[in-house]
Amino acid sequence: MFANQASFFDTPIAALGDLSVASSLLALMEAPGIGSAKAIALARSFGSWQSLRTAEDDALTKVAGKVAAGIQNLRLIQPPELPEGVRVVGFFDNDYPEALRGIPNPPAVLWVRGTLPTALSIAIVGTRNPTESGNTMADLLSRTAVGAGWGVVSGLALGIDIAAHRAALDAQGKTWAFLGSGIDQVTPTRHSSIAEEIVASGGGLIAEVPPGVTTAARHLVARNRLQSGSSQSTIIVQTGVPSGTLHTARFTIEQRRILAVVQAADSEMSEPRWRGNLALLDPSGCEASVLSATGVLAKTITKRQPVADRSISCAEDLVLLLQELEP
Repeated sequence: MFANQASFFDTPIAALGDLSVASSLLALMEAPGIGSAKAIALARSFGSWQSLRTAEDDALTKVAGKVAAGIQNLRLIQPPELPEGVRVVGFFDNDYPEALRGIPNPPAVLWVRGTLPTALSIAIVGTRNPTESGNTMADLLSRTAVGAGWGVVSGLALGIDIAAHRAALDAQGKTWAFLGSGIDQVTPTRHSSIAEEIVASGGGLIAEVPPGVTTAARHLVARNRLQSGSSQSTIIVQTGVPSGTLHTARFTIEQRRILAVVQAADSEMSEPRWRGNLALLDPSGCEASVLSATGVLAKTITKRQPVADRSISCAEDLVLLLQELEP
């Protein structure tokens, strides 16, 4: 991941540190086949590099499976030279978002510029190509959330995402953007100034991948689970079918968060950009394939009638939901 590494093998055992710190988690993920889940499991099971290095093969295999063979010969990663203002937050750190710890496959580390979402956060997401009414609803709901004391999470993308961020900033609230790229690779670049405003206003930019990594489809899908996972509820403002927004809807259900979906106006029911909303709000439910769900989760979604937990048609609907969600 980083070229500047110190030799693990040349480091005295007495100097080897805690596996749970962010730099150690990064080092663990340098091993082939070790992702976030196995890095977290290894840190929990062995605690220190010394314990890991002296562990029996059977003990390692029990935690990490067949990929355990090369773990003991890993190299420790020196703290990378990060872009100004960027820090690395590990799964075991005190400021790691508690909401994310409980989701399936939480990230072992987060790259952060600014702050991390608070407990009172909702995700407001949707299509990159909204109708005028979709944009208006994103603006209204974001302002309503801020007015009720909540922060707004989204993805800094075109369309609904950026409308939600802008409205939160205009309302003097905090907003957080999960990126599908490295923290220094804001995409689209036209949103760089908004990204700066987000940080300056007390919010933050967050990525699961390290600086320098460019946007890719798999990163965008993965970051969607972080939007929903860091929030008490996900508000789907507007989405067609297919759409990346529907991945966020699926993650919301998987994470047992509240899925709220905006109801299209009667005059726009035939507009394709509302098709996803209509499917999620259909009283008879919808096919799991609409949400790209498989396995047990697909069966769960098929049984939900409607798939959405709540329908949102006005600001008052959101206010009522937020009141129910408050601790």
